[in-house]
Amino acid sequence: MESAIEKDFKNRIAALRNYINEHDRGVVIGMAFCCVPLIPVTLFGLIVCSWNLFLVKQNQLEITEMKPIKLAFSIGFFNLFLGTFVAVFIYSIIIETGIYVPTTIRIVADFIIEVIRFMWGVEEPNLIGAYF
Repeated sequence: MESAIEKDFKNRIAALRNYINEHDRGVVIGMAFCCVPLIPVTLFGLIVCSWNLFLVKQNQLEITEMKPIKLAFSIGFFNLFLGTFVAVFIYSIIIETGIYVPTTIRIVADFIIEVIRFMWGVEEPNLIGAYF
């Protein structure tokens, strides 16, 4: 017997599949790329959406595709603004505090390796002594 969560999840997945099948693949791909909060991917998604908008204006795509294109534009510009804000914020913190980036990357990578080794049971972690 299926639980209520399983039924709801299957219904939502079926609705998403129907939505994807009803729209042009280029529109769906542009929307998917616009939803990724990484600046280069979002920019690519906005380029694809701009191309889709051009195709709608040239009557090569149906006018019904305008709604998902506008939604993808709004999501893409929000992600672009948010990603730019976060990047500038992190960059200003690095500049103001004088953090040396290669050393920080090495420390974080060593920490992640120690956590993975601990999870796989390779050795006992030295999470405090190695970094402080």
